[in-house]
Amino acid sequence: MTNLGWDVCADTLLKYVFVDKISIINDFVANGYGVLELDQKDLFTLNQTPVRMNGPIAILGPGTGLGEALLFSGNDNNTYTIYPTEVKTFFVLNNEFT
Repeated sequence: MTNLGWDVCADTLLKYVFVDKISIINDFVANGYGVLELDQKDLFTLNQTPVRMNGPIAILGPGTGLGEALLFSGNDNNTYTIYPTEVKTFFVLNNEFT
């Protein structure tokens, strides 16, 4: 796990918990699954553009860099596939503090 030096193994975890399967996912994949469960009432509009149903979704957030995940709709337009990015994106401040 990033910044902790931990080794996490799904097969080892299965020995200690009572489930049939464990999948280890990163935090932005987990956010992607959460975003797919949001209702319209949970969203805040930043600009008035037409909604594109089943369009791509981007998730961004701070962490050790800038965490990112991309969600793309499948051919059936009913499912999304979530793609985490593993690239560290850094912002460079351009002001009197840098």
